[in-house]
Amino acid sequence: MNYLRKSKNRFVSKVELVSALDEGSFLINPPDGFTEENIPVEYNGLYFTITSISLAQKSKPSNAGSVWTPELDFSFPYWKGCEDFIERFKYLSEIKITLNTGEISRLNKNDISLNKPIEPTIQTNVRTINFNVAINQILPFKIW
Repeated sequence: MNYLRKSKNRFVSKVELVSALDEGSFLINPPDGFTEENIPVEYNGLYFTITSISLAQKSKPSNAGSVWTPELDFSFPYWKGCEDFIERFKYLSEIKITLNTGEISRLNKNDISLNKPIEPTIQTNVRTINFNVAINQILPFKIW
């Protein structure tokens, strides 16, 4: 039996936030992935930077079995007019995450028409906006 495995250093290369309120989405697609600390992005013609995105999950035992909580977190500078962004993406139908290997992971509820949308936790101050999404589910997120 060969115990040597070929593994690649995976990292997030792009993230798409899909709004539950309209047909729109916000694609964060830096040319080199999230390999640098500040990622330039554009939203409605406005350029700003996002700090590195983190994606993690943890499990917690319960009476019915394990509960998995995948969590996506990033922050960006507060800009004039960002209230439109916050209002548009305060409810999400899904988050599509693409890795540098071409693999994709989707964070979503099982059935968006039956379940309430994903609600991110958004914290702001005069300098930054922190965008955090944590979803409780019965299975860990899959990488396709």
